Amino acid sequence: MTAPRSDSWQPEVIVIGSGIGGLATAARLARHGARVLALEQHSVPGGSASHFARAGYRFDVGASLLYGLGTEGTINFVAEALAEVGEAVETRRDEVQIHYHLPDGLEIRTHYDRERFLEELIRHFPSERAGIRAFYDAAMAAYRVLARVPLIALDDIAGLMRGVATAPLDALRMSQAALTTLGDLARRHIRDARLRRFIDIETFCWALTGADATPLVNAALVFGDRHVNGVRYPLGGCSVIAEKLAAGIERLGGRIRYGSRVLAGLLDRGRARGVKLASGETITARAVVSNATAWDTYGRLFKEHPLAGVALREQSLRYAQADSFTSLFGGVAVERLPAETVVHHIVVNDWDAYDKPRGMLFVSLPSLHDASLAPPGYHNVHAFMVDRYDDWAALTQRAATGGGARRTPGYRAAKEAAARRMLSLLERVIPDASEAVQVVSVGTPLTNERYLARTRGTYGPLLRRGPDVLLKPQGGSLIRGLYCAGDSCFPGQGVPSVAASGLSCADRILRAW
Repeated sequence: MTAPRSDSWQPEVIVIGSGIGGLATAARLARHGARVLALEQHSVPGGSASHFARAGYRFDVGASLLYGLGTEGTINFVAEALAEVGEAVETRRDEVQIHYHLPDGLEIRTHYDRERFLEELIRHFPSERAGIRAFYDAAMAAYRVLARVPLIALDDIAGLMRGVATAPLDALRMSQAALTTLGDLARRHIRDARLRRFIDIETFCWALTGADATPLVNAALVFGDRHVNGVRYPLGGCSVIAEKLAAGIERLGGRIRYGSRVLAGLLDRGRARGVKLASGETITARAVVSNATAWDTYGRLFKEHPLAGVALREQSLRYAQADSFTSLFGGVAVERLPAETVVHHIVVNDWDAYDKPRGMLFVSLPSLHDASLAPPGYHNVHAFMVDRYDDWAALTQRAATGGGARRTPGYRAAKEAAARRMLSLLERVIPDASEAVQVVSVGTPLTNERYLARTRGTYGPLLRRGPDVLLKPQGGSLIRGLYCAGDSCFPGQGVPSVAASGLSCADRILRAW
């Protein structure tokens, strides 16, 4: 549904982008009666959690390994955002979170059953029995604390004081977890170099950083919740989350406009007052929320503000810009999958290349949960790898008329080569994948930049130091009237994290009002 442009309805809050962070912000604001308008440049909501349909398949644009959809504890931020607008999604839980296909023929499965996972790991590393239990027990202890404590922004002084007064020991443990990295914890308990590298790989597959740059407070959410609420897949595809949020927002009086690309923010005496669309239309509001990356927010949308450069410099000092992804979307006949195949896989063939471009393959087979996502007799296949934007940009030509970049024959050949690379790695999951998998589409970092409106198609900001997670923006900005949500904010990347950032951003706006 697209909101009409000619009526007298005036938004109080404009949200730039309808990713999960922006939708979570809009959902909470709408529940509290705010007139909120989300502007989305694409034709569907969800951003990196949206979908596209082709050749009878429904493909998730991003990863389909989701936390935050359970019921136990205080960290089910996706379910919480949906509840704001009276919605919920039906899910299927993964009994194996990820099947890791590692160098030297090592195969490790992270089971929902925690004891089964630990015993499997101990079978591969018997000399590390005590260290494995101590390491994962410490991560679970940190998770238990997080699951008892509600999300409170660091600038919410009254809320923090109430939290500390109510549970002073939990507050102390949380601060320790934020200042400790997962690498610190691993060195304390684990000696085996391959096992420590496995922990790096476990971390990289969702944070795009190794254990040394990942705060324990972030890692504990994953390492703990996968054995409590579990990894869950929404029936209908990951985009169902965004679709239900959007429907609920509109039901509560909010509006979402698709095909509405924001060209720039509007400033009035140094304050954010609205936006200008690519169509030339201007829309004003009491507050603006950017669900864009920090590079897009300060380097493009609000670059005219004198503090935008300061914000960008601060960002570059604390965070690195993550690479993007190249993705393969395809299908495979049901009979070509081994009987015990699970939904999510990680393939790494070189211990030292896990964090290099094209060194790790992420694989999802979500139609194992929901057969409606693929044609009868087939499963959908989504495989992707970290890749460099510049390598792909070099294969385009600027149009003579200045109308944008044109793909060259070299670009098309590079897509075919990337598909061959992914299919080769995929053979550890699907036997003879190069022959068995029908390639439907290949997306590159340039594809991500275009459809997700993210500078260089980036995955987002990566922490240079683990403790800097506490310095990530928590809903606010240096520009008055401008708020932020999404992966450039605390707590970081991933669907549950951006949902948390959106809920926190809405709380900040409501406190200010």
